[in-house]
Amino acid sequence: MGKFINTPSVRFRRIWQGRNREVGRSTMVRGLRVKVIIVFGVTLIVFLWLISMQSIESWRQTNLKQVGLHELPSVESPYIDPTFPKKNQDRGRENNNCIRKSEYRSNILLPRGKEIIDYAGLDQEPIYLEEGWHEPKDELAKHFLVTYVGPREENDYDMTDPTPNPKNKKPKPNWQGWLERLSGKNLSGDDSDLEKIKDMRFLQLDGELMSHAELKRRYPNFQFRGFTEDTLRVFHLDLKGAPPTLEYLRRLLPLLATYGCDTILIEYEDMFPYWDALVNISARNAYKRQDIRKLLSWTHDLGMQVIPLVQTFGHMEHVLKLNDWKHLRELPDFPSDLCPSNSGSIQLIEEMITQVVMMHPGIKYIHIGGDEVIHVGACRSCSRTNPWILYSKHITEVAQMIRRKYPEMTPIIWDDMMRQWNPEFLTNNPLKNVVEVMVWDYVDVNNLITPMLWHWYTNAFKRIWVASAFKGADLSTADFPNLEVRYRNTKAWLKKIDDAKIPIAGFVLTGWSRYDHFAVLCELLPPSVPSLLLNMISISKKHVSSSDEKKLSVWKEALKCPSSSFTLESLKEDQNILTKCDYPGAEVYGIVLHYLILKAKTDTLYDTMTKNKAWLTPYNVNHNFSNIWRIVQDYTYMKTYTLLLDIRKFNRLSKTVLEKYFDTYTANEWLEQKISPLDKKLQTLGDSVEKLLNISIWPRRPIP
Repeated sequence: MGKFINTPSVRFRRIWQGRNREVGRSTMVRGLRVKVIIVFGVTLIVFLWLISMQSIESWRQTNLKQVGLHELPSVESPYIDPTFPKKNQDRGRENNNCIRKSEYRSNILLPRGKEIIDYAGLDQEPIYLEEGWHEPKDELAKHFLVTYVGPREENDYDMTDPTPNPKNKKPKPNWQGWLERLSGKNLSGDDSDLEKIKDMRFLQLDGELMSHAELKRRYPNFQFRGFTEDTLRVFHLDLKGAPPTLEYLRRLLPLLATYGCDTILIEYEDMFPYWDALVNISARNAYKRQDIRKLLSWTHDLGMQVIPLVQTFGHMEHVLKLNDWKHLRELPDFPSDLCPSNSGSIQLIEEMITQVVMMHPGIKYIHIGGDEVIHVGACRSCSRTNPWILYSKHITEVAQMIRRKYPEMTPIIWDDMMRQWNPEFLTNNPLKNVVEVMVWDYVDVNNLITPMLWHWYTNAFKRIWVASAFKGADLSTADFPNLEVRYRNTKAWLKKIDDAKIPIAGFVLTGWSRYDHFAVLCELLPPSVPSLLLNMISISKKHVSSSDEKKLSVWKEALKCPSSSFTLESLKEDQNILTKCDYPGAEVYGIVLHYLILKAKTDTLYDTMTKNKAWLTPYNVNHNFSNIWRIVQDYTYMKTYTLLLDIRKFNRLSKTVLEKYFDTYTANEWLEQKISPLDKKLQTLGDSVEKLLNISIWPRRPIP
């Protein structure tokens, strides 16, 4: 055998292996002990590491619960590890002291050390705060508002609230729908480097957290699909023969702006102050030019844009009723539709649009109507051409004229005349390249706008507008809008456009004053403000994703009602609740409601006296044959004369109130339409009673 080697390294290895021949068995025991100690030490270290990790996770979950982020979805987030903030933001700070929360629904980093880095200030620099949560106060609130990503339910608390949610209130966000809406499929644009949206204001681009404003600056042609922040929230102001006073509009518009309105679609009809050859188109009570300048100044100060609406085909009664323009009618006896084959038609339209645009400098859109062209193709000149071709050719000619004279302006048309078109005709029609379409449906969205029609619209047009109604869509002589039906209509549209394949350019809340130029007034604007506010809140950027309960709560706050315990259902039984609120129009709401009470009393009394009782029927009056004592008894018992006096007193009061909101002509029209028939009914009863009381001798039967 060779010489025994006893170097330190060999000796240590032999001790570790338990085979040191020089020291024998005791060395082997010592080696075993060393092994046990090392294994135990490693096990202890692993155990302590696991305990520490569990503690960290427990601490993290506690902080998440404090800001309302518990019950997160189990699905993997599509937003892969965004880096925010970046390592260097000219402040020499790194991301070491923060927990990365890429899988959660906020762009805030939870504090582990002395600071919170908050990017909710959009384009502003990050804000560094002291350790701990801060109550939002004054200017701090604007920046410490955490950017929200994902659905916010009624029970979700603001991220700035340090208190945990109550045990009985747990948010149940619709995560599946959220992930579907914000997936990569919902993006459109030619920029391949655009990644998935973080929310309506933020997305991640090449690892950089980018605000919505910054995105639009870098990529001006980029558009979000569906209903987004870029979608305009539009209030339709229909002036047809019923112009509100400027004082009233000055009270109403700021309230609408507060609750999400950013655009007004003004349908002037005969209320625009045309001049020169078109001067007779304007009504005698039309707005003056200085009135329009004031209105535009107010909308500008409120950050609203204005879209004027000028009818160019159908609903031309306000023009074609006049002797000056009757030769342009499609049919001589009906002044509703313009003849597209008459060369004077396009000249008239061009002059009307020119004057309207001159009064609205800088507008981006103009609505050219195009709805309900009832008699298209009916005249001798037009009957040889397919109505579809006639319509598309005329509207295309008008739109091209606008784009030629005003390259920065986009014409908009109503969609209903295209609903019966062949899909191939729509797809290949040049009309789709020069206009944007506004799709309207005021009841069941899927009834008129079928899935197939919606499919063809979204494939033919680059952008689309949609329209529900807050008034003027229930009955042509209605007094109040049906709140429940109007709200349901808007919600149906929100559901339909949720997965739109193209951008939704605008959501319009139409509010018709009349069904056409010759119709009487339907619901007035002031008592329809509750419906307008409810639907505007529903589509507003701030509340569009809120629950119904939250929207209704905000609505009651906007109305400034003394009690918030009412619901849409309870309003059916007690509409008087809204008369106690403090919104622009509550006074008129009370007038209309009191009119309905007087109308019910008058109708009941009249029917009782002339139908249910046997002594004041038309037969009795015509033949002067009745029991005078019975007539006097019934007339006195039912307090007919007292009711007549109440109606006349109410007529005077209503006129005083209505003239605060409308001009004298509109106020008188409403009174003649609503109150005068009640007065006439009771006056007729009184005249009949007086006539019969003068009879003292009656003929023998048969009565002549």
